[in-house]
Amino acid sequence: MRVHVMFFAGLAARLGCRDEELDLPGAPTAGDLFAHYAARTADLGAWGQALLVAVNAEFCDPATLLSEGDEVALIPPMSGGSGAEPAPTPEILIHLLRAPLPPLEAWAGGRHGAVVCFEGTVRNHTPAAPERAVVGLEYEAYERMAVRQMETLAQQAAAQWPLTHLHLAHRLGYLAVGEVSVRIAVAAPHRADAFAACRFLIDTLKRSVPIWKKEHFSDGSAWADGDFPEGQGFVLAAHKG
Repeated sequence: MRVHVMFFAGLAARLGCRDEELDLPGAPTAGDLFAHYAARTADLGAWGQALLVAVNAEFCDPATLLSEGDEVALIPPMSGGSGAEPAPTPEILIHLLRAPLPPLEAWAGGRHGAVVCFEGTVRNHTPAAPERAVVGLEYEAYERMAVRQMETLAQQAAAQWPLTHLHLAHRLGYLAVGEVSVRIAVAAPHRADAFAACRFLIDTLKRSVPIWKKEHFSDGSAWADGDFPEGQGFVLAAHKG
């Protein structure tokens, strides 16, 4: 039986080719094919579980039977980015603006392999009043404290994840439906850290930075409900005369 075998990256370099036609006797399996190359190449067996086999572009197990004309690929580990690196010192930008957020500038330096950006936009409805059309939002802040809290969040994220860049910006004033109210962008050497830091920042900002929003409807307006950070806040008891 003849199959077409493909090799990639370091494995192709080790074998000295990227593909070849291979004749196997009887009713061979994917495991038989691997055994053929392990026997032919002295150190291929050392790859062991580090190699995957795909038949006709689908991953398979060693017991998979091969058919005439199958395309079989021996696949070494994908180089998606891994490994520990020294924690970089991130470039941090904090903005609290009463004007539309400017476009995010491209970050230079080549230290990062992933950029994750979240933008929150004003929508035309709210779960608190699904029957009412939202026409805009108005944001108010204790500005001095809000900037300090945003800076604190940025430092917390930088301490927890190896970030190279961090941009945290929030609008104040009135915004129409569709406008960007908040932007969080982070860059890191690896994508998992960038995603995690971005999620932490938006989730924590919404409950720990003193920014409030008034929802404007076609028939009125109201301040949106909010929450204190977990474990913080106190209740003033009603005064009894």
